[in-house]
Amino acid sequence: MGKRLQSLSKYAQDDPQAAYSAFTKGLSSRWTHFQRTVLDASELFEPLENAIRDQFIPALVGREVSDAERQILTLPLRHGGLGLTDPRETAKMEYEHSTQITNKLTAKIYTQKLNLDYNPSDQQFTRHTKNRIRQEKNTKTSVMNFWQK
Repeated sequence: MGKRLQSLSKYAQDDPQAAYSAFTKGLSSRWTHFQRTVLDASELFEPLENAIRDQFIPALVGREVSDAERQILTLPLRHGGLGLTDPRETAKMEYEHSTQITNKLTAKIYTQKLNLDYNPSDQQFTRHTKNRIRQEKNTKTSVMNFWQK
């Protein structure tokens, strides 16, 4: 990641808007998967944060930034920042969100029980979703019948 950030920092000197867009829309999402799957990965992102602070941001804004300015730059645009998140801070949050989102599915995988919690009268399910769930139930029934013979 260091070489990509170094290259982007050089590019930021000539075209800061394009470099900013490449960082926020592309490069920063590359480490999100790692953050979502590895517990306590915050300290592993220290070198990356140092590179962002010492190379990328100065190239982007044209000067070194203080600690207070760095904190402001982490804020979203709607709050006056640039959304240049600190990967050390987002690592814990990304992992927690990932585990919360996948908690029910993980539990079903561990218990090996398929319970789709499907209520056909629910309006939130589209016809396509209802058909897929029906197919999954039919497949489960077929497999169960096959193994019971």
